[in-house]
Amino acid sequence: MKRMFSLFLALVMMVVMVPVSVVAETEGSYTYTVSDGKATITKASSSIGGNVVIPETLGGYPVTGIGYGAFSGCSNITSVTIPDSVTGIGEYAFSGCRITEVHITDIAAWCNISFSDFYSNPLNCAKNLYLNGELVTELMIPDGLTKIKDCAFYNCTSLTSVTIPDSVTSVGYCAFSGCTSLTSVTIPDSVTSISDGAFSGCTSLTEVHVTDIAAWCGISFWYADSNPLHYAKNLYLNGELACEIVIPDGIAEIKQYAFSNYSALTSITIPESVRSIDSSTFSGCTNLTIHCYDNSHAYVYSLLNGIPFVILEHEFIIDNSGVLTEYNGDGGDVVVPEGVTSIGASAFAFCSSIKTVTLPEGVTFIGTGAFSFCPGLEKVVLPKTLISIDTGAFAFCPALSDIDLPDGLLSVGNGAFSFCNSLTSLTAPASMSYLGEGAFEDCENLETVVITDDSTEIGDGAFNGCTTLTLRCYDSSAAAAYAEENGVNYRLILCGDVNDDGNVTASDSTLLSRQLTGSSESVEYGADYNRDGKISAADLTLLKRKLTGADV
Repeated sequence: MKRMFSLFLALVMMVVMVPVSVVAETEGSYTYTVSDGKATITKASSSIGGNVVIPETLGGYPVTGIGYGAFSGCSNITSVTIPDSVTGIGEYAFSGCRITEVHITDIAAWCNISFSDFYSNPLNCAKNLYLNGELVTELMIPDGLTKIKDCAFYNCTSLTSVTIPDSVTSVGYCAFSGCTSLTSVTIPDSVTSISDGAFSGCTSLTEVHVTDIAAWCGISFWYADSNPLHYAKNLYLNGELACEIVIPDGIAEIKQYAFSNYSALTSITIPESVRSIDSSTFSGCTNLTIHCYDNSHAYVYSLLNGIPFVILEHEFIIDNSGVLTEYNGDGGDVVVPEGVTSIGASAFAFCSSIKTVTLPEGVTFIGTGAFSFCPGLEKVVLPKTLISIDTGAFAFCPALSDIDLPDGLLSVGNGAFSFCNSLTSLTAPASMSYLGEGAFEDCENLETVVITDDSTEIGDGAFNGCTTLTLRCYDSSAAAAYAEENGVNYRLILCGDVNDDGNVTASDSTLLSRQLTGSSESVEYGADYNRDGKISAADLTLLKRKLTGADV
């Protein structure tokens, strides 16, 4: 029995090992083979000519391939229509043909065809591509495609512009090579690789359009003619000719050939984050000056490659202990970076272009004159970590109108806000122990300063020249005593007087209740009944007890 089974198995193996030949079939003018249920045209009749429409099926099988030399020598063909089913075309498939037109119905399907080489593509001789009967001049690659395959539009001289969608990540070998009428190409941020010869011979190119310079710097151009700038010479960033480029901070590498032969480039600013620049990156940039930081990679690169350079000053000079000692930026809305622990003396002084400043959490100290004489400074955002504001920190900032002193602030130095003529109100947090001499001197439009702590010490002349000021404070507080002694106009804060009308009534309870439920716009200082610096349900409870005559 075992011997018979072994003999049967041997016979089966012999059958399996017999080679199976692919049988050629013929239908009409075409000889074809079938593999895995798909037909490949291996030869077309030499008598075929005129306008040839390659069938979508042969023998009931979809035509997916056109084989080696399949139409070679068919010299009477003038146009050919390629069905969407075709996914591969072999070498010399249309060699010797006199085709002048290639017709297709789907650009995406065309871009997905695997051409063995550029001689496989009928556009090599036809030069004119027709989509649904219309000559393709302004090509819009459809969204959803991820790759434009090798030689897809080789020698397509009808093309004048190409727009590639965000879905595409790579452009293949010689994809647009020989497109001599092509003048404009749009490359999306998604593209990361452009193969060699992709734009070789595109001698009419004048414009390359991109939207993100960081993404452009990250494209792997295989050779110089992979980059359309090789011919175009003009790079447009969001519609504007980019002659002066700023590489965003955080970019680590500028890839090979990124700006090669871009003679219109006059300056490029390179941040310290860049650690790699290829030797070919700026080759042929004859008018370029590199703006870089001292001892940075870009600085060394400029020296080694003989490119003119300008040394930049850092926007923020920060020492090893986290003290911001100097600001060299362009002003406007300034955001101080994380990691800074204090603002040094005069760090921003006399910066006329600063409009707003935001300090990060972690800053505990603002030094002498740090923001003094900044005439355009309107708003400052202080962190919750701030402990001290030193002498004259914001002195002579006439436009400063928006600043809140954070809870936790202990002291405001002498003359800290002197001559800030746009300040109208300020609240000192309960944590504040000292308000320095002349702190608000000559703030002529200052109307209200609220001091909620009973023991806050106020220096001599803190409010000199504040002719419209009313100091708000509690009875028997150091602030009230200061006001009495120095002839400063003041008004006491009455606990529970939520509407600040000088009386504690049921209407105050109603207003506070509405505020706590989010239906009231605002309440006054007396709403903080327990004086803990917060307005909460505990304040409402105490207020209600007060109104009922209970002990509070």
